[in-house]
Amino acid sequence: MFSEDPADWIEYEKKQFQQILGRLTRMITGTLDPHLGRDTALVPAG
Repeated sequence: MFSEDPADWIEYEKKQFQQILGRLTRMITGTLDPHLGRDTALVPAG
């Protein structure tokens, strides 16, 4: 299923981490922005 090359595993883990970090960031921002009265149009996309 996966390659035996450690570099492939490292790249896979990096992508998984970035995906989870993105989801967590969106969840936190989606929860806090309305409560803090921020205008989401002014928040840089990221």
